[in-house]
Amino acid sequence: MAWAGECSGGEGRDAACLRRSLPPLRRGQAWEIPGRRSGHTLLVIEADPALSAFPRTAVTVLVDTTGTAPDTLLSTRITAPVVGDVIDTQIMTLTVPAITAGKYLGIAPDEEMSAVPRTLRIALDLTDKIDATARVPAAPQRGRVAVDTQRAPSGTSPPQTAPSKPSVASFTPEGSSCA
Repeated sequence: MAWAGECSGGEGRDAACLRRSLPPLRRGQAWEIPGRRSGHTLLVIEADPALSAFPRTAVTVLVDTTGTAPDTLLSTRITAPVVGDVIDTQIMTLTVPAITAGKYLGIAPDEEMSAVPRTLRIALDLTDKIDATARVPAAPQRGRVAVDTQRAPSGTSPPQTAPSKPSVASFTPEGSSCA
């Protein structure tokens, strides 16, 4: 799908005019950009206000259009403007010229884009706003040790600290034969 612009002439004849006629980058746009061996399909995931504040770069994720990506908690299926799996662990920041040098494919519908933040939060461990424990087992809690930056006066006891984290050797999963 080409962006409707005011350019005339054959393909490649008026590249500067075509680039000016492309839509400004916005969240949800899909682009096919040239790669080393083949093209890559990317989805812009950066928020529109951030794209305006930092207009030279955009945060994107890879979209697997080959159907070979595994279906996991870290992927989201989109059906428009391309059919593929958004691989939320393949996050890339690219310059706007690198993106717009490719082919604009269209914009993903809001209902499909709404699943992308959920999988990104899981991939980046930003799960405080969602309950990812329903599908992903929670990692064991780690204890924190308070660090005393001041020396205790002589004759006094050092400050109390939180218990240190248990050693890995002391952890035995249920049902394990290891002692």
